[in-house]
Amino acid sequence: MVPDVTDIEGLARRYGGPIERYVMARLGCPKLAEDLRQEVLLRAWLRPPTVEREAQLRAWLFQVAGNLVIDAVRSPGTRHTVRLDDLELTRATVDPIDVIDARDALESLSSSDRLAVLMHASGYSLAEVGSALDVSEEAARKRVARARAKLRRWVALQVEEDALAA
Repeated sequence: MVPDVTDIEGLARRYGGPIERYVMARLGCPKLAEDLRQEVLLRAWLRPPTVEREAQLRAWLFQVAGNLVIDAVRSPGTRHTVRLDDLELTRATVDPIDVIDARDALESLSSSDRLAVLMHASGYSLAEVGSALDVSEEAARKRVARARAKLRRWVALQVEEDALAA
């Protein structure tokens, strides 16, 4: 079924909460999460995406939300962190690093990998991640695993650089 992307109230009812929770989990700021939710819905209303299926619309909305999160993180004077435990990057035998600069770590990922790992870290199932990205659950699992592996390598390089600098 082709979704009605011009029904802004319907979009807000169906996707407003999930988008706001997604942004809130990324940035930790309720006001900014509300503002970005409204911005995503406004963009959908002003320039509706051409989609044929509900999953494509969901993927488009979350991609816009993810891009807005990245823009917010990149904005001057704004620094946000992401806990490694939330992304399941640490191992029990490794000295845990409490926080990392989300801007650098997340920029090291492709947009689809970034969206996959952030959605999954926010509590979305692999089936939901796959639906948002318009891929199978197995492909979503692989994207999340690939993103986590890249983030682990990024963290290891940061730790190594810090050790060399000390």
